[in-house]
Amino acid sequence: MNEIKRKELISIITPVYNEEMAISQYYNRLSIVLENLKDNYKFEIVFTDNNSEDNTYFMLEELAKKDKRISVYKFSKNYGYQKSIWMGYANCSGDAAIELDADLQDPPELIEEMLKLREKGYKIVYGVRKERKESYLMKSLRKIFYRTVRLMSSYEIPNDAGDFMLIDRAVINNLKESKLSSPYLRGTIFSYGFSRIGIDYKRNAREYGKSKFPSIKLLSLASDAIINTTIFPLRIATFFGLVTALVSIIIALVFIFEKIFLGNNLPGGTTAILVILLFSVSLNALLIGIVGEYVGRIYTQLTSSNITPIVEKKITNKKANFNKNE
Repeated sequence: MNEIKRKELISIITPVYNEEMAISQYYNRLSIVLENLKDNYKFEIVFTDNNSEDNTYFMLEELAKKDKRISVYKFSKNYGYQKSIWMGYANCSGDAAIELDADLQDPPELIEEMLKLREKGYKIVYGVRKERKESYLMKSLRKIFYRTVRLMSSYEIPNDAGDFMLIDRAVINNLKESKLSSPYLRGTIFSYGFSRIGIDYKRNAREYGKSKFPSIKLLSLASDAIINTTIFPLRIATFFGLVTALVSIIIALVFIFEKIFLGNNLPGGTTAILVILLFSVSLNALLIGIVGEYVGRIYTQLTSSNITPIVEKKITNKKANFNKNE
């Protein structure tokens, strides 16, 4: 007797903040995609609401009453975009999860292709933004940023890849254990070394609502990306510390040589003071370099604090609706 193959559960992770204008369109378009895949998969939709100030949560609440696949987590305050995504991964039940923003800039229709590539054995299937509808300056800055992070990073992060991706349960389990205070999730995910493949796509302009990423937040995300993926800035400090120490020692030796063999005209005691000062500078530079190396070693092994947000309100229908042994 042939054993009936269990339908795998796929989690759709959607972080939201003040998206009342986009929720309905997002849900309708996503529902069409999931309907076409229901013969092969089961789905849950996990919304993480970053304490929206509009009607976003109430709209999600109404959707959850009609669609038992939906779970909603409303935070007590705005914890930021990356932590919101992490919370979705940490609370999903799927055999795999796909992050998809509610603004529909990333096309839900790619979900089917992502799932097909996962069936071939890939643990990470990520979207590659080959085209974006934004100014030439912004596109150029993004390209420079992605390539700089990849160049500086201790591991390979694909160029032009965002958070829109499918990750397998094995990746999710590792991600749940990460305890970064300011996470850069795509960097963390790629650091695990799981098999991955990219899908090229055209990223659309936002059709509903306003962007939640002003320039200052983009700069903050860029900073988190560099700090979370490499200790290169610490290595710069070490390098300049060693160079400063070397230059200071050379200058000190020059002063000593002039004093002994050339008889410089500096007032008495000046050479001694300069040599002591330069020695102090070189010693401090060396110590900063050593401290930087140890901090880098500590950083690569430990993380500073838990990123788990506080859930203020919660809607979940998992107990009533999902049985993985079906």
